[in-house]
Amino acid sequence: IIVQEMLDTKELVTGSLNESKLRSLPEMTDCTKKEAMTFLEEMLLCCYQSQSIHFPLIACRMVRITLQYGRTKTSCVGLASLALSLVTAFSNFSEGYSMGKTSMILAGSDKRLLCSSMHLVYALVNIWKEPIQAILPQLKGIYNMSLKYGMIDYALFSGMALAYRAFFTGSLLQPLRKEVALYMRSNVERHKRSRKLTHLMVVPIFNGISCLRGSSSGTENAEKFITEEHLAEALRNKEFMFCESMLAIKMMCS
Repeated sequence: IIVQEMLDTKELVTGSLNESKLRSLPEMTDCTKKEAMTFLEEMLLCCYQSQSIHFPLIACRMVRITLQYGRTKTSCVGLASLALSLVTAFSNFSEGYSMGKTSMILAGSDKRLLCSSMHLVYALVNIWKEPIQAILPQLKGIYNMSLKYGMIDYALFSGMALAYRAFFTGSLLQPLRKEVALYMRSNVERHKRSRKLTHLMVVPIFNGISCLRGSSSGTENAEKFITEEHLAEALRNKEFMFCESMLAIKMMCS
């Protein structure tokens, strides 16, 4: 059912004519539908964090409501989430990439809306179509913009994605170590919710950088800062990207 819903919704928004139609949609005036879209955006975040199979279904519903009732501030998030679903479920990189671009056009010049769609598009969609050298500055820009406008969840995600991508694509270790240290310090100070996420993802990267630079050495140190308990916790929370990064760091520091 979910796969068919994705395919049917994709046909409604892909292609030059459909993309043009999306851009020219009027503003949504139905207050009930606006509230529904806001609720669905919150559900999207929960589904993404829990790796729920309902994530693409909610994205499709948001896109269909937009097509029927007009654009609202969360329409760009629904479209960006559908783009991500196309990439992850069907490996449809070209149409996902095009849809991601359209989602940012729907956001317009509103910085808060841009943060809400750009963190998905650049970290998880465009990474398959653009050189990593073009992605990293965008992620850093999204991180700074999200902090400026108080959008902590988007700042956390884009900051972690920046650290993860930069570490595994050969960035210079010394300046990267400084950036990661600043990220950890500023976000733990800003928001208590960041502590668990920082522990799961960014602390192992920071320790991995220190290990590779010679601040610590050998398998013994890697085993100390990435334990079986860390991996088990990430698996329980379905944070599979974190598991991959921690396993890779253990191999690199061994």
